[in-house]
Amino acid sequence: MLNPFEALIQKQVARFQEGLQQAFAELAEMTVEVQAGDGAVTLRANGLGDGLKVSISEPLLAPENHCEVERLVAEAVAELMRKLKEVKRERIAERTPLGSLKVELPDVF
Repeated sequence: MLNPFEALIQKQVARFQEGLQQAFAELAEMTVEVQAGDGAVTLRANGLGDGLKVSISEPLLAPENHCEVERLVAEAVAELMRKLKEVKRERIAERTPLGSLKVELPDVF
């Protein structure tokens, strides 16, 4: 039989796991979109970074724009990664006790 402290810890761990599962389910359902070059390049993915879609405007696809396309795609990828990290941290903080405790989450999520 568990003592009261152990039972409390188990309850808290279960709440944390449930909140984490909810956060990841929400992230899997949401869409994160970023643009670069005034919308010439658009990237979309779910909140977990899965299902990446890349859209490049037709005029930008001209052969002479090769370097510009590379630059804009790299810029958009960097912005998408930053935004995904931010969205994940916010969602996990909302759904777990970590948010109220002001715990800084590592980037592994």
